[in-house]
Amino acid sequence: MYQRIVESLLYPVLVKKQGSKELAILAELQRCEKMSADELHSIRMERLRDILAHAAEFVPFYQERFGKCGFDPATVSDFSDLQNLPVLSKKIFRKTATG
Repeated sequence: MYQRIVESLLYPVLVKKQGSKELAILAELQRCEKMSADELHSIRMERLRDILAHAAEFVPFYQERFGKCGFDPATVSDFSDLQNLPVLSKKIFRKTATG
């Protein structure tokens, strides 16, 4: 009985007080378990577009790369759309990272 009180009452309160995102992540995982494959694909693509859009807006390296090849993150609808991006080799990365 004590364990149930801790799990259902005390733990959520402590996690929330600490500002942790554990409960939100758990709720998201539980919600995703019930989704269809199409719904999950849609969520993945939305998150991928968000990451790519962030890179295009705030990371000079990717601003340049995306601009050179005419890549628009908003048009990504499948992972195969990433094939239009140039390959990022270690040599290019090292050259860019060192200035």
